[in-house]
Amino acid sequence: MENPFATPQVKDDWSEALKTLELNLQTPLIPGEAANWAAKVQVACDELAMRMRALIHVQHREQFEEMISNDPQKVRQVEGLRDEDYHLVRQFAKLRTNAARLRQRAELAGGDEAPLKENLEDLIEEGLACIVAFRKQEVRIQNWFMESLSRDRGDVD
Repeated sequence: MENPFATPQVKDDWSEALKTLELNLQTPLIPGEAANWAAKVQVACDELAMRMRALIHVQHREQFEEMISNDPQKVRQVEGLRDEDYHLVRQFAKLRTNAARLRQRAELAGGDEAPLKENLEDLIEEGLACIVAFRKQEVRIQNWFMESLSRDRGDVD
């Protein structure tokens, strides 16, 4: 049976969840709406986390195995990609935790959002940096994957 996670749909769903998070982070904060803004960011983080499991733990793993199968000399590059995936998962977990904490603080603050300003700005910066890192990783994986498929290995009998 074919793995349901190893499809272009997985990548599309992940990309859509990433765009949603980015849009929510870049949405200007309306005074008095910090709790609603933080809730939307947290929901977007939760959705992306679900999509990341399919992308990183299933699809990337399969791509890495295929890269090594196609070109055993790519082991070092694949290990670097795996390490970066692990780092990104940890970085994103921290973002999710920070989003949940900010949401709680915003709900408790009510309309007094001034004390949250720095935390809001930090979360936006952290989230956008995470998004850029995810996109860079996907480009790296696709480049190395294509390289493993098309590499000229000379005359092979």
